[in-house]
Order: sequence, then C-alpha cells, then structure tokens
Amino acid sequence: MTTVNSVGAATMHVGSDVPNAEWVGVVPITADTVGLIAAFIATQEKNAVSRSFHICFVADSQVAGGARIELARAGANAQCSVVECSDGSNPVAMIGAVTKHHSGRDPILLSIEASLPYAWDARLQKAAYAEPHIAAASAMCDVAPMFAMVEDPARAVAATDATLVDRAAYTLGNRSYYEIPKVHAVCTYFRRDALEAMSVGRDPLSAAFSSLDIFTTSLRANGWSCVLCDYLYVGTPHRKSTPPATDDIEELAYRQHHPLGSLRRSVAAALREGIVSVSVPGLDARPVQLHIMHFWGGGLDKWVRDFGRVDSSRINLVFSSFRIGETGGQRLVLYSDPVDLKPIRVWDIAQPIRSTLPHNIEYCRILEQVIREFEVEAIFVS
Repeated sequence: MTTVNSVGAATMHVGSDVPNAEWVGVVPITADTVGLIAAFIATQEKNAVSRSFHICFVADSQVAGGARIELARAGANAQCSVVECSDGSNPVAMIGAVTKHHSGRDPILLSIEASLPYAWDARLQKAAYAEPHIAAASAMCDVAPMFAMVEDPARAVAATDATLVDRAAYTLGNRSYYEIPKVHAVCTYFRRDALEAMSVGRDPLSAAFSSLDIFTTSLRANGWSCVLCDYLYVGTPHRKSTPPATDDIEELAYRQHHPLGSLRRSVAAALREGIVSVSVPGLDARPVQLHIMHFWGGGLDKWVRDFGRVDSSRINLVFSSFRIGETGGQRLVLYSDPVDLKPIRVWDIAQPIRSTLPHNIEYCRILEQVIREFEVEAIFVS
C-alpha cells in the first residue's frame, strides 16, 4: 500500500471560501405557527454555520405579542426578536420591515416549517455571492415543481428524511447554480446590495412590490439574477401542485428543460436502491482521504472498507476500477462511505486499461475531478 500526501487540493471546509456577510432571518409567523418558534430556534443553533446571524419572527400586531411570549419561553438570546408588519401576506413587505432594523445584514426569507440541514446558510450564501450580479439564491425545495428535487415515488422518503435527500443531492450533484425566473419563500437568500439598489425597506417604494414574483421580475429587469442552488435541499411539509399559469412562458420553458433533470434521477435512484450513508466533504470538518484500488475480487475491497469503518476521524472515499468482460479496467466508481455499497459516481472510460500504465488521460481527468470536487487531502493506493 502506497500513501501520497499533500496532493494540492484546496482544503475548504465549512464556510472557508464564503464571504463574511452577516445575515438576518425573515421568518413569517401566524397564529397557527407561533408554537413552532422554540423548535426553529433549536434547529438554527444546531445547523447554522454563522455565529453572527439574527432571526426576526415577523407577525402582525395580533400575533406579535404571543410570539414574544414564545421567545421568552424558549429562552431565546439577543439573536432573536419579533418585528411587526401590517402586511403579513407580502414577503417583500416583511423583508422591508426587517431591513429597517438590520440594514447591514443580508436577509434570508425562511419558512418556520422548513427542514434546514447542516451548513444551509453557508451553502446558500456561497451561491448568492458566486457572481457580482446575483441578487437572490434559493434552495432546492419541493414547494413547487420548478424548485423540486424529489418527485414521486421517492417523495415519501423526502417527507421523512429531508437530511438524507440533502446529503445525497450535495454529493451526487455538480455543486453549481442555475438562473431561475422566480424564487420561493421557503428558503431564499437576498443580497443587501441588490435590495438597496431596489430601495427595499425605504417607504413608500417597498410597497410597490405587492408579491415576491413581482419583486423578482423587477430585480431581473434591473440587471440582477436569481439562482437555484443544486447543493442545498430544504424539506417542507407543503407542496404546491398547481401548474404555472399558461401565460408564464419562462416557467413552462424552464420546467421542460430543467437543469436538475440528471440530479433528480440520480437522487431518486439512490433513494430507491437504499442509500444509507453519505459523507459530505466540504461540509464535514473531518479531513478527506481517497483510497485508490482495483476490484478483481479477493479481500482488498473488504480490507479497505474495514479500514474506513474503523477510521471515524476522517472521511474515507473509495475509488475503484472494474473489469468489463475480458477487456480490462473500463469502469471507475466512487463510494462516499465504506459502509455504503452504492457508488455516488460511475465513469465508463473509452479505452480499457488492460494492465499497469504510466499514464492514461481519461483516468487522470477523472482523478483530478474527484480530488477537486471532494477536497481530497491524502491518497492511499492499495
């Protein structure tokens, strides 16, 4: 067994290459959801990476009093507060009300019922700041078909284990973002420079945007873009099944050629086949090491997997070549966890590797991709 260290991959763990922008959560509440405040705060304390965030629960005057009582019961600290907004049905108005009190922060519109996974804020912020003219970034969410990650029949799994869906999507996807014609209110990050350019939060201009869709349209008309992040999935108990209006040409066209098509199929297949454990290099603070091996039978595969099971202090990826017929090694597979027998990547190379070679272009490209995408810090060659 040969060990190669310091392969030159970037060591980016949670939030290390994300702008240091403070954010404020805009969480609308009603009389029916005010009782969920304590659980929402507990989730934030567990899963948010930033320690400088603030959460504003936004309600009308009738609900605000009860919300403050719930905050006190939950033992909320100074990072949480209640903001009153007379227009409780307009997310843009609620964002405007919050930004008056927190003008130096980026607002994130959040549903109090959203299932937010670990490091959701860092991932969403990374997408929002990926390019200068991005105004808003939305997480994948099954609230509507345009944003959906999981379609039937796997939808029942998502309803019970949104965290597994998120981890699978993060690992199987391209970790990219795609421009979208509109955003949703479950989990969307807005950059404050875009809001300032649109004068949101300054009366009476913010009142001109009577809905989130109208505001998104105005953003795009002024040169800003909205994107969908393919490495963050947020669960929600509600889904709108109503198709878009027939005159909404952009949304219809987007859904017909949806950029998440391949990822949706991969995640659905993983869920059907029973994927049980998915490591998340880049979100997990553990160092990542890659085991390179061949699979010709025998005990090598068992030894590598046993090693990974015992070594819980590091993420152990397994990169293996497979024989196809008598042509030699023509298939390469990557496993994210020694426990799981379902690969997260499969490559079929054009020219079989029939014996040991000093160099192979396709193999090198794939290996470089694995090192780059999964932030490999050490390589074991068995």
